[in-house]
Amino acid sequence: MNNMKTLNSHDIALLLEENKMDYFISSASFEDRCFNFSSLLKNIHFKKVLLFGTIDFDKRIAENRILMSELFNKTESITLVDLKISDPVFSVIKIINSCDKLFIDDPKNILLDITTFTHESLLILFRFLVAKKRDVDKIFISYTCAKAYSCNVLNSDDKWLTKGVKELRSIMGYPGYSDPSKKNHLIILVGFEKERTMKLIEEFDFELVSLAFGSKTDSINVDSQKINQSKYGEILELLSNAQNFEISLTDPHSTKETILDYVSKYQDYNIVIAPMNNKISTIGAGMAAIENKDIQLFYMQANIYNIESYSQANDEYFFMEI
Repeated sequence: MNNMKTLNSHDIALLLEENKMDYFISSASFEDRCFNFSSLLKNIHFKKVLLFGTIDFDKRIAENRILMSELFNKTESITLVDLKISDPVFSVIKIINSCDKLFIDDPKNILLDITTFTHESLLILFRFLVAKKRDVDKIFISYTCAKAYSCNVLNSDDKWLTKGVKELRSIMGYPGYSDPSKKNHLIILVGFEKERTMKLIEEFDFELVSLAFGSKTDSINVDSQKINQSKYGEILELLSNAQNFEISLTDPHSTKETILDYVSKYQDYNIVIAPMNNKISTIGAGMAAIENKDIQLFYMQANIYNIESYSQANDEYFFMEI
C-alpha cells in the first residue's frame, strides 16, 4: 500500500482484516475527533495499545483518554503515556520508554493514528519510530478527516484554531544544520493561523520566507482549502517578497518530495521549516527532514486553543503505509 487512500468506516474494517496489526498508537485530545478512528477498532485484537495524552494542556484530554481506553476490550495491554506540551524533554523520555521495545522478535505491524497529536509530539514520536523500525516491520498511518474547523464561527474570515504564541522552539530530533556563513530561509506550511505565522516571521531574522499552502487538487475538502488559501493570501499581502509553492495535504510522500525539490534550489541557505497545516503534511515535513538532515523543524506553542469548537469530524479516513 504505497498511496494514501480515502476510506469510510466500512472500508477501514475490511482493510484491517487484510492487514493484521500488532500495535495501535493514538493520542487523546480535547477534540472529539480523537474517538472516531479508535471506535472502529473495538473488535480488533491488538497485542498492545499506546494512548498518549498531553496532561498539562486541558483536563478533557485525560478524561477522553480514559474513554478511549475503554474501547479496546480485546487488547492484551493498554498503556497510557503522559506528554507535556510545556516540557518536550519530558515527552521525549516518555516516548522512548514506551516505544523502545516495540520492534523486537517477529516482524511487527504498527497502526499510528496521527489525527490528534500535537504537531511537535507527533514529529518526535514519528522520528523515534522510523529510527527503530526494521526492514521487516511496517508502519501504517491513519488520519480522520475534518468536515469543518472553528465550527462555532460562520464567517470564514473569523475562523481560528489558536491565538497568541507562548514559545518558539526547535523540534527535538530535527535539529538541522546551521552554517553561520549562509543566509536563513524560513518555510512555513501555512494553515489557518495567520497570527502565529506572522509572529514566527517577526521573531527571527530570515533573509528569505517561503509559504507553502494546500493545493486544490490535494486538499481534504474544498471549504478548508479556500480558508487556507485566503489566510495565505493575507500573509502574502504583508510579505510582498515572500516566495510560495503548493503542497499535498493528502499524501505525505508527495509533500516530502515537493519540499525536498524546493529546498534543493536554495542550497546557499540554512533551511528552517514550521509545519502548521494538517498532520498529513506534518508527517511529510518530518520525512523530508529525516532524509535531508540539513533541515531544521520548528514548533510554535500557542497561548490559546479553540477547545470548544476546534473541529468536526466526518466519516472519511486517510490510510497508508509509510
